[in-house]
Amino acid sequence: MQPYAHALTSARIGKRSWMEDLPIHEFMDIAKHACPDLRHRMILHNIDLGPTLAAQAFPDHPAAKEVALLHVRQDLRALPTLSDWLSRSSKDRLPRIRGDQATGDAIVREASDYLKLADYAPAKAIWRFLTLPSRLAPEFGSSANAVLMNGVGPILARAIFGPAHWLPKRGGGETMFDPSWVCEGMIVAAVGHIPTLSRIMDCFDGRQP
Repeated sequence: MQPYAHALTSARIGKRSWMEDLPIHEFMDIAKHACPDLRHRMILHNIDLGPTLAAQAFPDHPAAKEVALLHVRQDLRALPTLSDWLSRSSKDRLPRIRGDQATGDAIVREASDYLKLADYAPAKAIWRFLTLPSRLAPEFGSSANAVLMNGVGPILARAIFGPAHWLPKRGGGETMFDPSWVCEGMIVAAVGHIPTLSRIMDCFDGRQP
């Protein structure tokens, strides 16, 4: 379904204007721009990762998670988990990702120190975003993070954390913090490069769970 059609339905159910819901439905289909076939649904069309990120991207919309879930149900006629989607992928073919606690701490520290951030929290929030898949699908370990550690990750980071903005700098003053750019750097640090979404989709058998 087109985002507009999704919005008409969810808004009618929630007794809202369709214009309030449309951005959420467009967000749910954001990976389609990088993978213009039904395999893009693996990224956000699930009951855990997609709705969680939608709620983060639209904190002022009280029903963001419910709208995202309805989008998934309408498109798939089912509500698979991220684990269900990953079970259709070849784990051995996914990019190798450095994703243990020590690695994460080091990457957050390096990003914060490079920008001379007064607080590690902003960089840590980006890392927690990138590694959310491994917490939702722990049986797949760090390889689950390939779902976000690809070319779509920085796009989603921009939608969730907003554009570049000033943050307090260590020692005084301000430093420019660009969530999308920091996301790119963290992916390179964890994977060695930024895989294309098609590289991830090629590990997926294409069948809906």
